[in-house]
Amino acid sequence: MRHERVLAATIGIAILGFVALAFSVASSAAFAAADRALVHAAHSALSAPALRFFEAVTWLGNGAVLAVLCAFAGVVLVARGERVLAFGLVAAAGGNGLLGAVLKRSFARVRPPMADGALQQAHGWSFPSGHASGALVTFGFLAYVALCVLPRRLHAPCMLAAAGLVLLVGASRVFVNAHYASDVLAGFASGSAWLLACILVVGRVRGRASEPGSLGGVGASLSSTSRM
Repeated sequence: MRHERVLAATIGIAILGFVALAFSVASSAAFAAADRALVHAAHSALSAPALRFFEAVTWLGNGAVLAVLCAFAGVVLVARGERVLAFGLVAAAGGNGLLGAVLKRSFARVRPPMADGALQQAHGWSFPSGHASGALVTFGFLAYVALCVLPRRLHAPCMLAAAGLVLLVGASRVFVNAHYASDVLAGFASGSAWLLACILVVGRVRGRASEPGSLGGVGASLSSTSRM
């Protein structure tokens, strides 16, 4: 149960982080001004080739792209007999999309104004970032799948790759002037809470724990990875 308690505590921390960001965005003029200054500085500092790079990277967090990735991974998992992981992946990604839509409508924060040199204008509400939360949940759950089904020598590379992709997508949303930095951090916070909740449930359902509280075998995998 130790790993379950750790994940539950981390979910609580992520929720608190989201609440703190939401409060700051809604009530602090100084925080909002710093947010605006940061996104302007980040976008203005990019060269044209760098902007095109981040415009390409940001598509990795697009809802349609993530849906295709989840569908493909789900089919592969079903073919391998991992139906619970396949359902968990689809539920995690789909549920995050619904959660994000509700949060965006609730806060109704306007996006940054379109900046000079921006290649496209983002639409919809800004807080939290759906690209950031979607990338974190999708790539994060795929990393969990890797811990469950792949050899241990691949665990660390898969986790690092997932973390790198999530950070790149999050950074790209600020660089392309689609979101404020607080939107991205809030997306990471809400996505983390939802992802870990899904992992808790899927780990329980799979029932493949090699020791109590190992969440479908991932607890032992995390321990072995930490020793690499």
